Amino acid sequence: MIKKSIAVFLVALLFLFSFGGLIAFAADETTTETTTKAPEPPKMKYVVLGDSIAEGVGADPLGIITGYKNGFANKVVAKKDYELKNHAKSAKTSEDVLTDVKSNTDIRNDIKTASVISISIGGNDVMGDNLLSVAVQTLINKPDKVNEIVHDLRFNLLVIMTRIKELNPNAVIFVQTLYNPMSGSLKDMYQTVVDKVNPVFAEYLEKYPGAYYLLDLQKAFNGESKYIAFDMTHPSKEGHVKIAEMIVEQLDQLEKAGKLARSGKNQFDTDESTTTTASGGGNNTTTTTSSEQTTFPTSIPRTGDDSARVLYLLIPMAFLGAAGCIAARKKPKTAK
Repeated sequence: MIKKSIAVFLVALLFLFSFGGLIAFAADETTTETTTKAPEPPKMKYVVLGDSIAEGVGADPLGIITGYKNGFANKVVAKKDYELKNHAKSAKTSEDVLTDVKSNTDIRNDIKTASVISISIGGNDVMGDNLLSVAVQTLINKPDKVNEIVHDLRFNLLVIMTRIKELNPNAVIFVQTLYNPMSGSLKDMYQTVVDKVNPVFAEYLEKYPGAYYLLDLQKAFNGESKYIAFDMTHPSKEGHVKIAEMIVEQLDQLEKAGKLARSGKNQFDTDESTTTTASGGGNNTTTTTSSEQTTFPTSIPRTGDDSARVLYLLIPMAFLGAAGCIAARKKPKTAK
């Protein structure tokens, strides 16, 4: 009997020790869970739209094989630790980028969640229409072709910016000008085209102050050959570094001023809007301030020049209406 009681006592004691150990382990596990660090917030997203310059062409001679890893966009994210979404592709015109922001679901979704956006357009609008022909026409006072390019670029820029602002009114946006990569006798010829096209970007800012930061690459490169790649078209590695430095410098200023957030409000949510033209960094950056908040277009305004774009809609409608009237008049009367 005594032996049986001792056995029961030992079993009960073993159970208590085991159960107590489980309680202690569970308590320790709970403590560990409560002290776990919160996950890191997602990185800010940097979305790049446009042509081969934005894609990174020129920064690496073997980029077409190895990938354009040394373009200005990659250098920006390396410096700022952003997430890069580069949708730029060689040969894209402003019309192509307009299509992207209007109907490409992936690009539109990236724009919605972007903190920073870069746009490079205009170069292929000129190159695609035979640069030499355009330049010659300009020089001999037949500016029809270059005027057509300027008109279309102006309209496309307006629609691109309107669509982006609809998707994300708070993103910080950078738009870059054209630059003159030519040398020798072609330099002056191409400069006539650059001087016609570049004002489009400044004119938009005059109408919508604070819409974007204008990167004046013509002024930043200043005709220096070191900034132009061997193909005499794209920025070299040094050229891409220069563009990245201009962007990073402006982003640093916005962060210090509290106008660049990971999420939520950015600079366009304040009552005071600031327009900055980044022109190469340092003391070359000029800033003008407006006391009123900028209002961006929510629809695409049409000018007299643009009205022709909708004629193809109005004319068929007119014919259909006329046909309906004729059919109604010829309809036989029913007998009474």
